[in-house]
Amino acid sequence: MDLKTMYAEVASRIDAMDFSALFSGFTPFSFALYDESACVLDGEYIQKTDAFIGNTAILYNNAYIAIWNVTSHDSDMDVLAAKIVHEMFHAFQHTQKEERFPSELEVLTRYEYKAGNLTMKMKEHRILIQLLEHFDSTLFKTFLQLRAHRKRHFPYEYAYESAVEQIEGTANYVEMEALKQLDASKYDALLVKKQKQIVTPEALIPVRIMSYDVGALLFNILKTHSTYNVERITKAPFSQVMLKDFKGESINTKVDVRINNVIEKHHEKTRKMISKAQNKGECVLQGKYPLTKLNVYDARYLHPYAVSTFFVAYEDGKEETMLYGDCVMALDNDKDIETLYLMRDERL
Repeated sequence: MDLKTMYAEVASRIDAMDFSALFSGFTPFSFALYDESACVLDGEYIQKTDAFIGNTAILYNNAYIAIWNVTSHDSDMDVLAAKIVHEMFHAFQHTQKEERFPSELEVLTRYEYKAGNLTMKMKEHRILIQLLEHFDSTLFKTFLQLRAHRKRHFPYEYAYESAVEQIEGTANYVEMEALKQLDASKYDALLVKKQKQIVTPEALIPVRIMSYDVGALLFNILKTHSTYNVERITKAPFSQVMLKDFKGESINTKVDVRINNVIEKHHEKTRKMISKAQNKGECVLQGKYPLTKLNVYDARYLHPYAVSTFFVAYEDGKEETMLYGDCVMALDNDKDIETLYLMRDERL
């Protein structure tokens, strides 16, 4: 299916949606579909700019639009339309002056995978599934107690997860609700998939990706069963606000050995990626260059190396330079790039 035909298929589905039922005040935005050779915006071919990277919302001609990089996986037009709505919601967040975005470049080097935190998270996720199936106020209090414990003992990690749950979790919730309007059976299948995924230890890392699903499912529960207005733009993420008046007690929990294994496998994979880049990649940069962008979706860090897939951008003088391909970067104490190895023709 060519891009123009695909665009028309998606647009017809989006036009039929009731956006007011998805999120208060949310309305459709323009969107673009693009691949390596072409780009369609508002039903017409355009010349895409360097801003067209990944799947997100960008500022284009002084207006926010949703963009989607079409691949061979995008064969279900209902699913694709719902994903476009997800990216439209990010455009909506920007226009609403949303400030709860996480500082991903800082998080890259500061967030730590700690077995104690992730063991608690897994307990929360099991309760979350029970709450989705049948809400119980006592069980919800147990859920809050686990979260309060993590917020107290793993404050930085909890703050980051909360921010992703806010920004990506709400967008993921809107995406699921959009899919429900298009095909309820596909929504049901997706809900089952997400519930299975959040209790799979191996899916805990990267935590950013896990937080998409956890945020969406938790948002659903809060919207349905709490008095807190989760659709209101505030200064703090909903995962922080829901604990504001909760006085939980510390919990003694034995670290799950499976979680330790997952963390070690993640670090080992990162070490292999670093080694591969150093041995097979091209050293394209040496010096001191401020890192400005990377693929935060599945970025990795193992001191002093950062790993980014598909692209990276850095400041060279006053200009921003974009490189395409998987890469490994050695970062200095200022988190600037000292050395960059680029994989041009194969993946890490």
